[in-house]
Amino acid sequence: MKVRPLKTEFTEAGLKDIVNEFLTILTKLSFDDNFNASIKEVVLPASASVPVEHSIQVAPKYRIILRQTGNATITDGTFDEKTATLVNNAAVEVRLTVMFLRG
Repeated sequence: MKVRPLKTEFTEAGLKDIVNEFLTILTKLSFDDNFNASIKEVVLPASASVPVEHSIQVAPKYRIILRQTGNATITDGTFDEKTATLVNNAAVEVRLTVMFLRG
């Protein structure tokens, strides 16, 4: 059986159409479309540990603070399939937007 070679020649207009379609698709993607992640808004009282529910269904391997209001060092507590505990080590309240990611 003979196999026909694939056409490898493209016109400039054809390539521009492919690139434009690809760029249109990329502009419609969000974090949720690209990452198996959970983004949460959290308020951590001063010197407190707070369990934060997430939706990734496994214990997160990573967390990234996307936005923080308040001067504090945030550390990790325990992470499991439903919650991730964040610890505020400061004497002030902190507001966070945090993203939890699978490993």
